[in-house]
Amino acid sequence: MRHILLCFIVIECLFQNFSISLAQVPERGEKITDHLLESLSTLSGVDFSDVKKGKKILILDFWSFNCSSCLGSFPKTEMLQKKYQDQVQFILINPESKEKTEQLFVKFRKTIRRPAVTMITGGANFFKMFPTSGLPNIAWFDRKGIFRFTSSYVTDSGLAAFLAGKDPDIEQKVPYDDFIQKAPLFEQTNKEYLKGLQYYSYIARYLPGASIGTFSKGIKYMDGRLIRLSENHGSITDLLVRAFGEGGGKFFFRYGLNVELHVTDSNAYISPKPRGSLGDSSYRKWVMENIYRYDCSLPVNRGNELFRFMQEDLCRYFNLRVSIEKKEVPCFVLRCVNRELLAAKRNFENRPSYQAILRDSILTDSIYMKNSSVNFFVTSLRSEIFHAGMKKPLVDKTEYTGNIDLVKPVDGIKSIAAYNAHLRQFGLEICEEMAVTEFLVVKEKTD
Repeated sequence: MRHILLCFIVIECLFQNFSISLAQVPERGEKITDHLLESLSTLSGVDFSDVKKGKKILILDFWSFNCSSCLGSFPKTEMLQKKYQDQVQFILINPESKEKTEQLFVKFRKTIRRPAVTMITGGANFFKMFPTSGLPNIAWFDRKGIFRFTSSYVTDSGLAAFLAGKDPDIEQKVPYDDFIQKAPLFEQTNKEYLKGLQYYSYIARYLPGASIGTFSKGIKYMDGRLIRLSENHGSITDLLVRAFGEGGGKFFFRYGLNVELHVTDSNAYISPKPRGSLGDSSYRKWVMENIYRYDCSLPVNRGNELFRFMQEDLCRYFNLRVSIEKKEVPCFVLRCVNRELLAAKRNFENRPSYQAILRDSILTDSIYMKNSSVNFFVTSLRSEIFHAGMKKPLVDKTEYTGNIDLVKPVDGIKSIAAYNAHLRQFGLEICEEMAVTEFLVVKEKTD
């Protein structure tokens, strides 16, 4: 997030003076109400007379602090607002308060610049009016004020086509009511037929407009009789990593780190671009051909077998042999250098927890891990090392089984030397040496 340039006009949204019933929220194909326009005008300080007269279209762009795709789209939004300033009115809306949003700007002031794009803060009520299975969520209104569709991105060519009254080459989101993300496929049918259901699994192609990359395990349904595992759209490699890493709880597998592909066409297994690149037509084509959804349900008393079923399903459908092999390679090794410091209890009572920081988008310089397992810390550290571009596996050789109190800098890892200076306060140190670690080896069957 620190490397993303953000800027916008921030306006506080005072919802105690704002109320609107869901009956006044337009459905697709319906015209936006005058009351909703007036509310947007009041909260944003923008004159919507050109929108009412049909001189401008309206685009509501919903975002949040923890949506990297949202943050990454701001420079393009600024460019499009400037280019089409006489024809388009963008409004950026987030659910956080004005104070928290301003804290974001202050915290990242070295990389933030302010574009001429209007923003409404504290817009949680607007999020309820335009529900979605994932962010970014962008609502498009045409020159007549008709709510046409929502998307996860905007392109210059798509916006130009929309302004000309044509259908833009933009992937439209599935209407939220038509895609219940948290419900299994079969639960959306006649439940009378499901009373005897014991087990099912399926693999499906990408559903246009649905979010990519969300994972859930352990959700109980059918009166608590069944338990479910679901990967909501991923590449073949993503699915294999999830299945054989058991959600990351057992092994931390990543392509380019400890995943070996022995396949004829690696393009079908690895995304050519980061997630959030759906504005690129070539990437959209790749997604349509190579992204899948997996879902599996079992009786609750067999819930510990969900990952095994997923492993077998993937190998069977994609005709693969997959194994976990140990290899000696250059690694980062985490060691305990002072057991007394590592075991020490610290007063974090008034500090936000790691989970709270993620859940509530709390802006802080440090992440407090209170009474956490070493395995939980190691898992988060592996992710930080990988995303910092340090392509070596991390091996845990602390030989410590108790829980720990530890502070992590929110900046992550800049260098191993600098991070070690911090870790030594807690009796830990990272070394670089040869070590044995697990690799996920994927081979296509030839027989």
